[in-house]
Amino acid sequence: MEDTVVMPGSAPFRAWGTADSVPGVLRAHDQLARTDLDTYIGGHVHRLGTSEDIKVSREFVRDLWKETSTAIAATDMGPYFGKVEPGNNWAGFDLYLQAVADKVEPVMHRKWLGRLGAVDVFTRENALTVALSQIVDAPRDI
Repeated sequence: MEDTVVMPGSAPFRAWGTADSVPGVLRAHDQLARTDLDTYIGGHVHRLGTSEDIKVSREFVRDLWKETSTAIAATDMGPYFGKVEPGNNWAGFDLYLQAVADKVEPVMHRKWLGRLGAVDVFTRENALTVALSQIVDAPRDI
C-alpha cells in the first residue's frame, strides 16, 4: 500500500498525490480503517497519525467523491463545447471539468476548512482528478 494514502491532519496532496487509481485510494482508506493500530506512519507529512486520522481522511475522500459526483450530475457537458472553437474538444472538456470543480470547491471548503490542512490549497485539483476518475474509471463499487 502506498505510504501517502492518508496524510495525517491534511487533505490529499495535489491531484490526489499522483495516485494511479483514485478508486484504489478510496479502497485503501477502507482497508486502513479496518486495521487495528495505534500509530500510522503516513510519510511526507509533519506528524504521525492515529486511527482517528485515518477515519477523518476517509470521511474527507469519500465526501469529495460524493460532492464531485453530485456536481457532475448537475452539470451539462454540452454547453462547454459550444464555448470553444469547433474541433477543440479538449478545451471544451476542460471548461466542463472546471465548472464541476467550481461547484465542488466551495462546498468542500465550507465543510472542511479548519478540520484538515491544505483543503484551501489542494481541493480544486483534487476535485478535477476525482471528476476525471469518475468519468474515465467509472467504478461501480464506490
